[in-house]
Amino acid sequence: GGEGGEGGEGGERSPLAIKQAAGPRLESLPLEAAAAAEAVQPSPGPARLLTGVRSVHVQLERPLLGGAVVALSAIENAYVLLSARGVGPHHPDVAALRVAIEHLTALEGDFWVRLRGAGLTYGASLYNLPESERLQLTLYRCGDALAAYSASKEIIAEYASGAATLSQVDLEGAKSSLTYNLISSTSNKPAAVSAQWAAGYTGVQADYTGWLLSKVEEVTAADALRALSAHLTPLFEASAVLVVSSPAGKAKELADSLGEVHGNSEPLPVLAEDELSSKLCGGDAADVSPPP
Repeated sequence: GGEGGEGGEGGERSPLAIKQAAGPRLESLPLEAAAAAEAVQPSPGPARLLTGVRSVHVQLERPLLGGAVVALSAIENAYVLLSARGVGPHHPDVAALRVAIEHLTALEGDFWVRLRGAGLTYGASLYNLPESERLQLTLYRCGDALAAYSASKEIIAEYASGAATLSQVDLEGAKSSLTYNLISSTSNKPAAVSAQWAAGYTGVQADYTGWLLSKVEEVTAADALRALSAHLTPLFEASAVLVVSSPAGKAKELADSLGEVHGNSEPLPVLAEDELSSKLCGGDAADVSPPP
């Protein structure tokens, strides 16, 4: 190559022509860009702003708002969301809890038969979100939100008290279904690469799926029931956050009834639709009063 060429012998390479495997190095940038990049480099030594954080999400010890009913004129059915503390990706109960959830939410399972089958709600979903260590139960398109809440609570209470049991056939079915779901999530090369890339951001090892599969295989019926009792029962206690979207005409009634069954000493607060619009769409953020 000629003098000054990019790759020729004896030629001087332009700083921008240097190819890096993972991000640019300061010496490969023009002087102005290098100075700007150096200015935003992290200072040596660990940051001391937060300590003891085990999750990629920062959680408040006590929620700012324990619950609310949002009155909306555009919907005909209610939507119920319950949220409580869950377990992290390496918690000793993570596999047993996922097996229990798989059993409850299976096709023709308890939630399907006693919620959707009874006409109380169009569907229900129950998840443990390991990255944020939150449990979330959603009842959507409820014809009778109070009855759907009560039936969900009754299902969990029956297993927790021993009135309902988990047979070996049910256990193996839940484990097989969960195993299939875990494997299918990385069933092709792009999905597998994406999962390993994301592992660096969610605080798990690259082979986390394989590790979790081995733990699922070890789960017994007693393990699943113990995890259910320990982690799902609090969803229906006053410490859990309960948020409901309701038709405007039923909001006050649901606020009273759900506030009572959820263990609160007073009705849930009702957020009117015009109040939501003014707070979320108009005015400055400073105009919104913080919760008491």
